[in-house]
Amino acid sequence: MLSLQANVDIPAMMPQGHPIGIDVGLEYFLSTSDGEQVKRPRFFNELHCKLKLLQRRLKNQQKGSAARFNIWQLCSQYEKPLWVLSKPPCEALYEVYTS
Repeated sequence: MLSLQANVDIPAMMPQGHPIGIDVGLEYFLSTSDGEQVKRPRFFNELHCKLKLLQRRLKNQQKGSAARFNIWQLCSQYEKPLWVLSKPPCEALYEVYTS
């Protein structure tokens, strides 16, 4: 084990501007004390709707056909991000960086 210690003087920062309060919520992703509100991102809903459409199209294709195989590949491309997003953050990051 290695431990280092140094005597360094760090100057105190002077406050600049006015402080802003930030609130993270469910209805709005971000709200500031200035009244700015950022809507929550909807990427999960969009991916889910696209996957649902592709699965309906896949259902009607004949088994063993090239069209079914192509749609099946598209479905797997949309399932992977949804699968990663639905996991807890630590597991999701592990999956992204190991694959």
